[in-house]
Amino acid sequence: MFYLLTTLSVREISEADDKYSSVVSVFFPISTLNLIFGSIVLAAKSPTFNLVMLHIYFLPVMLIVLTIFIAY
Repeated sequence: MFYLLTTLSVREISEADDKYSSVVSVFFPISTLNLIFGSIVLAAKSPTFNLVMLHIYFLPVMLIVLTIFIAY
């Protein structure tokens, strides 16, 4: 039973990294910003800077979805 519980648990590899997830989680059109900010994120190794970059990367998505929601 313990073996089954350990195989079903979430592994650390599949979890988002708090330092570098902004480099890998952003989708294509916005991922071109990694040419500018990617090396900065990798060099900073800061969870706070990573979170700020995630907010910047996903701001256009949030605005588009908010606009569609309001229009609906």
